[in-house]
Amino acid sequence: MEEQMDDLTRAVDYFKAKYTSTGSLSASSPMILMGHSSGAHIAMMAMLRGKLASSVDALIGMSGVYNLELAHEFEKERGLTDLSPMSPASNGRLQEFSPTWLLNNCDLDSLSSLPLLLLIHGEDDPVAPLFYSQELHLLL
Repeated sequence: MEEQMDDLTRAVDYFKAKYTSTGSLSASSPMILMGHSSGAHIAMMAMLRGKLASSVDALIGMSGVYNLELAHEFEKERGLTDLSPMSPASNGRLQEFSPTWLLNNCDLDSLSSLPLLLLIHGEDDPVAPLFYSQELHLLL
């Protein structure tokens, strides 16, 4: 997951550099990043770890998975742990790669430097239940 966050950071930097150099985007144009499911998770992790702080003005998380331990248990109940890439991608370090865990263990002053955040989640999502986003919202 560390590599996924680095890939995201490079992609954002590349996009900004390419489109500001061609004049399609001004240097002062806001950069809004949106991720869905795992993409929302990786974007939130990168944001909380400060990898996107100077590059992104707002983050939209759509149906994100923000507590990997909880998600792993949910997958286990449904018999999906053998199919899920979550544990291998985190090298079994589910807690460390959970935005909810980071927020529970961070300096509250660091939250003031976060960009605008919008969490979107459907009520009847059978894959990533609504309470994933609700838990994150309560911590923010």
